[in-house]
Amino acid sequence: MTTINQTFSPGRFASYMQKSWGENRRRLLLYAAIAIAALVSIDIIAVIFSFFDARNIIENNPDTLGRDFIYYSARYRSTINNWFIFLSATTLIIASSMMFSRCASKEGKLRDLMCPASPLEKYLTSFLTYIIGGWLIVGVMYLFSYHILPAAMDALTPYGAFYRMKPLIESTKKCDGNTQWITVIFIAYLFLQSFFALGSAVWPKASYFKTFGAGFLIFGAMLLITIFLVAHFIEKYQLYHGDCAQWLVSAPLHLSIAGVMTVVNYALAYMRYREMDVINKW
Repeated sequence: MTTINQTFSPGRFASYMQKSWGENRRRLLLYAAIAIAALVSIDIIAVIFSFFDARNIIENNPDTLGRDFIYYSARYRSTINNWFIFLSATTLIIASSMMFSRCASKEGKLRDLMCPASPLEKYLTSFLTYIIGGWLIVGVMYLFSYHILPAAMDALTPYGAFYRMKPLIESTKKCDGNTQWITVIFIAYLFLQSFFALGSAVWPKASYFKTFGAGFLIFGAMLLITIFLVAHFIEKYQLYHGDCAQWLVSAPLHLSIAGVMTVVNYALAYMRYREMDVINKW
C-alpha cells in the first residue's frame, strides 16, 4: 500500500462517510430541525407582532411610500435581519463545536481509533458534516426568511409589500452604499467556525463552553487592542467620509488576516486530531 493510499483513499473515504452519516443521521437531522424551527418560530412571532401595524397602515394610508409604512416595514426587516444573523452564527458555532464530539468519551475515542480509515479521511468527513452541513442549514434558514415567508404573506394577505425582504447584501449596505459589511459578517462566520472546530479538537468534551470561555478571554483582549488601534488610527489620520469612518478601507487587510487565521485554525485542528489519534494508538 502506498503512502498516498494510507493517507487518503477515495473509496475508503466514501465508505467511512456513508458509515458516519448512517450512524449519526437521526441526531444530525434533529439538530438541523431544531435550528430551523427556532428561526421559523421567531420569524412567525415577528410577523404576528407586525401584522396589526401593516394592516392599520395600509388600510388607513395605502401609500406604500408613506412615512409610517417605510418606518414600520424597515423595523420589521431589521428584526428579521438581526435574528437571522444571530441564529445563523449560533448554528454555525454549535455545529463546528461538535466536529470531534465523537471523541468526547473513552468509548468514543476507542471506536474512532478502531475504525479503518485514516485521520485525514475522518477529519474531512467531520468537516463536510459539521462545517459544510452548517452552511446548508443556514441556507435553508435564509431561504425561509427572505423568500418563502415573504411569498406566503404576499399570497395569504393583502399586505405583501410590507413583508417584502431585501437581499441581505442590500440590507447590510453601509458607508454610502459600501457592501463590505456583508463580507465582514461572512469572514467572521468562517473564522468563528474554525475557532470552535479547533476548540472541539482540543476539548472534545463540552467543547462549546470551554471554547467559548477561552474565546471570551482571547477576543476580549483582541477587542480592546483593536478599539485602541482604530481610535488612534482615525484620530491621527483624520480618516472620515461624511458620517462614516474611512478606516473601512483597511478592511481588506483585516479580512485577509482573518482568512489566514481561519486556515491556520483548521490546520491546527487537524494536527491536534492526528496527535490525539497517535496518542490513543500508543
